[in-house]
Amino acid sequence: MASIFGDRMMLRVDSRRNRLLWDTLSVAEKVPNLQPLGDGANYIKVGGTCEHYGPSDRGTSGNCQTHDHNHWGTAALVRVVQAVADSFSTTYPGYRLRVNDMSLPNGGKFEVDGSWSATADHQEHRKGTNADITLTAYNRTGGEVSLSQRQRTRLWDLISHLVGRRPLDESDRNHYHIQ
Repeated sequence: MASIFGDRMMLRVDSRRNRLLWDTLSVAEKVPNLQPLGDGANYIKVGGTCEHYGPSDRGTSGNCQTHDHNHWGTAALVRVVQAVADSFSTTYPGYRLRVNDMSLPNGGKFEVDGSWSATADHQEHRKGTNADITLTAYNRTGGEVSLSQRQRTRLWDLISHLVGRRPLDESDRNHYHIQ
């Protein structure tokens, strides 16, 4: 049975009658065809450092990863995130959106606080079909700013139009959630 984590696992198979016959097999548990969100002119990838790590990261110094570690998604999600950022930048030239949590490279359980509980946040990020766009951005001079109400409304409208449904309003957690 597969676990809820995207990782590699070793299977050992023993014969039923003679425990001397056995073999092992390495199997990759992952959501197929996830691709990384590349660098973009109109967005910055954030998160993905020490606060977002998976069980396969245990060998990494301090359990930290680069920003690329949690910015994986289906081809459709990657295109939508890029289109939202490009469209927002057309309306607000020089602004770069901050893209936070998408999915881990293999998909699977994604936990923000490291508790790995069954009821923890970010359950929906395990398949590469969700992304968080923060309600802060970088302005023309490179300073981080909170989006104005007008800018938030524009971002909401862009996501709704490009995705075909409204995002989840998680403004209490400072982001909109694309599904």
